[in-house]
Amino acid sequence: MISFQEFKNKLLEPGLVDRIVVSNKSVAMVYVWSSPQSKSQSQNNDAMVTTNDVPGRHTPGRYKYYFNIGSVDSFEEKLEEAQEALQIDPHDYVPVTYVAEVNWFQEVMRFAPTAFLVGLIYLMGKRMQSGFNIGDGPGKGSRGIFNIGKAQVTKLDKNSKNKNPKKYEELGAKIPKGALLVGPPGTGKTLLAKATAGESGVPFLSISGSDFMEMFVGVGPSRVRNLFQEARQCAPSIIFIDEIDAIGRARGRGGFSGSNDERESTLNQLLVEMDGFGTTAGVVVLAGTNRPDILDKPY
Repeated sequence: MISFQEFKNKLLEPGLVDRIVVSNKSVAMVYVWSSPQSKSQSQNNDAMVTTNDVPGRHTPGRYKYYFNIGSVDSFEEKLEEAQEALQIDPHDYVPVTYVAEVNWFQEVMRFAPTAFLVGLIYLMGKRMQSGFNIGDGPGKGSRGIFNIGKAQVTKLDKNSKNKNPKKYEELGAKIPKGALLVGPPGTGKTLLAKATAGESGVPFLSISGSDFMEMFVGVGPSRVRNLFQEARQCAPSIIFIDEIDAIGRARGRGGFSGSNDERESTLNQLLVEMDGFGTTAGVVVLAGTNRPDILDKPY
């Protein structure tokens, strides 16, 4: 990068300038000759000036220097005055062309914050819509939990009931829709749910009750619908809701609006999915809590 004064003294005056290309009305790119084209050379071909007198040899017509012009009008005025001062014939004035170039890096950086924000909103939406984990069971069995000396634990055939419920329904049995695991913190409610998934060998979906509660209205019921829809698609399956007291509290308490209404809407949607029409789809719901006294009566 050079200044206009350096351009005038080192390039324009010795006759090295082939042409000037102004990019985006802000930067002047100077194309130079390999040898000077002075006024004396153009008139009578004597007084040849070699490139040894000028710093650096240059390829003919090749872009080598650039400088900022400020404004187009000011640049044209200074260039014309400089050429008049050097007594250059108007027919031999340095040609100036204007081009508009796209700087792709600047364009990408210009839209990068918007793209990042859109991607962040999309990921937040996906997170709010799902919020649950799905798997084939953590692999823990009841033997790893109830291994207490020679004690024997009597178990129902959960495997067969979960995988083949129709066989029992034909015999008149009623498959339970779920079970409530009650106990103080640290007594193994979550561990028992993992063992059930490991024993049954069916898809296991887990979520915390607090994951249903968000600041956005309608997110909780939407997550409940998505959870049961996913469970029905991979039925027979097991859903485990930990800390269900976050959404399963008795309705009508407190009298506050806002988050309380959202919690009750989530609870209503959960009851509809568990006990409404079209719920016989091989989905068993397990829920854990340490405060059964505050749960709604349907539980």
